[in-house]
Amino acid sequence: MSLSAVDDRNADQIAYWNGPGGHHWTDRQQLQDLVLGPVSAVLINRAAPKAGETAVDVGCGCGATTFDLAKRVGPDGHVTGIDISEPMLNRARELAPGGASIDFILADATVHPFRPASTDLLFSRFGVMFFATPAISFANMRKALRPNGRLVFACWRTPRDNPWMMLGLQQAYKHVPKLPEMKPEDPGPFAFASEERVHRILSEAGFARIEMERVDLALDNNPHDLIGEGYELGIHIGELTDTNLVARPLKPYRRILAASPDYLDRCGRPQSPEDLANHMCLGHSYWRLQGRWHLVGPEGETREIVIKGRFTANQGGALRVAALQGAGIVLQPQLLLAADLDAGRLEPVLPQWSYKPTPMHLVYAPDRRPTAMLRSVIDFLVARFG
Repeated sequence: MSLSAVDDRNADQIAYWNGPGGHHWTDRQQLQDLVLGPVSAVLINRAAPKAGETAVDVGCGCGATTFDLAKRVGPDGHVTGIDISEPMLNRARELAPGGASIDFILADATVHPFRPASTDLLFSRFGVMFFATPAISFANMRKALRPNGRLVFACWRTPRDNPWMMLGLQQAYKHVPKLPEMKPEDPGPFAFASEERVHRILSEAGFARIEMERVDLALDNNPHDLIGEGYELGIHIGELTDTNLVARPLKPYRRILAASPDYLDRCGRPQSPEDLANHMCLGHSYWRLQGRWHLVGPEGETREIVIKGRFTANQGGALRVAALQGAGIVLQPQLLLAADLDAGRLEPVLPQWSYKPTPMHLVYAPDRRPTAMLRSVIDFLVARFG
C-alpha cells in the first residue's frame, strides 16, 4: 500500500514516519499509550464526542485515540483515523476492537479529498505539528467539518516547558556533533509552541472562535510531594505511606526478567533465581532495596536475591536500552519490554518467576474537589488500568 496523493513539501515527514520514526513508535506503542493516556483523557473531555457523531482522528498513529473516540460515539457514530505512517496504521488495524465503527486511511491530510461537510469533530493528539504548510493543511481538513463542527487538538509548548523531551538530546551532544538548529516554525514537535502562530494559522484556514488552554502534566517517574508541589493527581507505584491522600487501586504493577540473546549466549541462561547472583543485573536507582530482587515463583514461593552489576539508572527506558545492548539482565515492567520480547530483541529470563506484584494507585488530595478534567482523567485511567 502507498500514499495515493501527497504534498511534496511533506516528503521528509512521510519518509521519517514510514522509516525509523514510525517503527520506533510502533515498537513502543504500549508504553507510549500509557504515558500519553492522561493527555488523551483531557483532550477527549474537551472534545466531548457524543453518541452518533462522526470524527476524524488526524495523525492517529497506532489508534489509541481512535479507539477511545469510537467508544464515545458508539455504534451509531463513526471514527476515521488518518495518518501518513503505514507501520503505525498496520498496528492500529491489528489492535482495532471487533465491531467498532472505525476505518483507517493511509493519506496526507494536506491533500486528501475529504468528503465535504461529513464530520462533527476533527481531533488530534500531537498529530498536527508536522505539516510543511499548516494553514493549507488545516484549510483542507476544515472542508470535512459540518457547519457546527469543531476542531480539538493537543500540541506541545516550548522545549523550556518540556525539558524531559530534551534530556536525551543533551546527553547525546556530549559525544556527537549537534544537529542543525531547527527554526521555530519548522515542522516538528514544537512547531505550534507559539500561541500567536497557532491563532494565525487557524484564522488563515478559516476557523473562528479559537481558544487555547494551557495544561500542565508531569510525565516522569521521579518521586513527588503531591500536595506540597500542587499536583492534582498522581500514579503511586508501591506501598502507600502517605495517609493524607485519597487512593483508588489500579491493577498491580508486574515486572519481569529479560536479557538480550547475545548476553545470554555469552553468559549463560539462569536456571534458578539463585543463578542471578552470578550475572550482571541492571539495577534501578530509585528502588528502596537497590541491591535485592524479591521474586515470586509459580507456586507463590519467594526468593530474595542479592544482585550485582556495573550499571544502574533512575529511568526504565535507559535500563531497557542497556539490556538491548547486552549489558545484563533487566527487571522491568512487562509493558515496557513487550515489543522487544515479541520481536526477539530480548528473551525472557526465568519466565516462571517475576518481581512480587507491586500495588499501584491513583492518588489525590482529600480536600481536592475533582474538576471535570480531573474526573475524566481518573475515569480514563481506572477504565484502562483498573
